[in-house]
Amino acid sequence: MSGPVDPRVRLAISQWLDDAPRGSVTTFCAEHSISRKTFYALLARARRDGPAAVLEASGLDCGPISVLEKMRSMGIEPVPSAASLARIFRAAGVARLEPKKKPRAPYRRAMAKVLAVIAVGGLIRYGG
Repeated sequence: MSGPVDPRVRLAISQWLDDAPRGSVTTFCAEHSISRKTFYALLARARRDGPAAVLEASGLDCGPISVLEKMRSMGIEPVPSAASLARIFRAAGVARLEPKKKPRAPYRRAMAKVLAVIAVGGLIRYGG
């Protein structure tokens, strides 16, 4: 493992089923570029201290993902999505946008198409 484990991967590990099919841990670790040792260490922590502990132990105890998991573990219903919690945190001033992050690839492709249409001479309506 070259860096910290993504919070979403940590959450997936904390919710890992006991009866997962053979080979699923190896596949999961390969897909998310983590070692099996790291996987089992996080899984043991989650089973010992609860799912939210996996996020808190990494210092991620006040982000939208860990708050979402904490709300679920406390039995609060309905639970807002992680995106909704992030918007609430930004509005309250306890989180900030990170404009230096690159946009996702699908967004860039969509913007390239829009810019190409504009460059041709105007917006074209697509059938519908």
